[in-house]
Amino acid sequence: MKPNLPKNIHYKHGAYYYVKRIGGGAPKWTRLGKSEAEMYRQMAEIKAGEANKGTMNEYFNEYKKTVLPKKAESTQKNNLAELKNLAKVFGHMKPHQITTVYIYRYMDKRALTSKVCANREKATLSNVFTYLIRWGVVTINPCKECESFKETPRTRAIEDWEYNAVYKEASDIIQIAMELASICGMRQGDILSIKLKDITDKGLAVEQNKNGAKQLFIWTPSLRKAITKARELRDVKSFTHLICTKKGKPYSASGFKSMWQRLQRKCKESGVIQERFTFHDLRSYAADNADEQDCDASKLLGHANKETTERIYLRRAKKVTPNR
Repeated sequence: MKPNLPKNIHYKHGAYYYVKRIGGGAPKWTRLGKSEAEMYRQMAEIKAGEANKGTMNEYFNEYKKTVLPKKAESTQKNNLAELKNLAKVFGHMKPHQITTVYIYRYMDKRALTSKVCANREKATLSNVFTYLIRWGVVTINPCKECESFKETPRTRAIEDWEYNAVYKEASDIIQIAMELASICGMRQGDILSIKLKDITDKGLAVEQNKNGAKQLFIWTPSLRKAITKARELRDVKSFTHLICTKKGKPYSASGFKSMWQRLQRKCKESGVIQERFTFHDLRSYAADNADEQDCDASKLLGHANKETTERIYLRRAKKVTPNR
């Protein structure tokens, strides 16, 4: 055995071990490696883990490992940022110590910067507590009693001339994505997720990443034209996704977003449009067009609740015929 080793560290058979007795059971030997450097690194990780034992930091990490991977890429990115902010305040606390009062204090302070972010972070914390109940850690969710801040829905409505002007300046890939969004009301993530196997004789089969809603967009001339253009664009035999790079790889959400933002900056700076719009605004554009054609906008967007469609996505002024 080497002298002057830290407490509970033993050197045996050419390696360092952390030895800890749990309760009245036999000592547990954890191998730390052969070198002192590796021993100290491993011990730092163990101590950090022990320090977090039973705290929200531990459960936030467990949530990241087991829950986040099941969510859409964009949702994962947003949740990671939200969890980072939550950990700064609640990370050192035990779950049972977090009360409705603490959550309201957090939301009030967060709202000074952004009420929307306060709502999203509260929703993420609530989801974590849902899993804590499932894991048997707590029995109640303190977030359930907290009211969210009232949010004002986005009002940016895209006119046909704006859509056409941006479409004309866009690359082939973005043109295809714009068409699918404006024809089917699809989200960016769902468009990037379309695989060739989703293209059937009856139409385009889609399962929404956000809510799992299954839709079959039956063939129309415009939809078939967009799909055909996408398939002819890439001369890659082994590709699986409809919207893909020249090497046949699917676009990441961040990669596509960067292309879209560059296009919007270009159109705004050149005077093609006066006001930028987001790719998600195209979902509203599709809903407005459907509504004006007396089609079911809620069905197009895959909403079970028509109120959601009317409150968030129908943005154009209603056309009214005077009574005389």
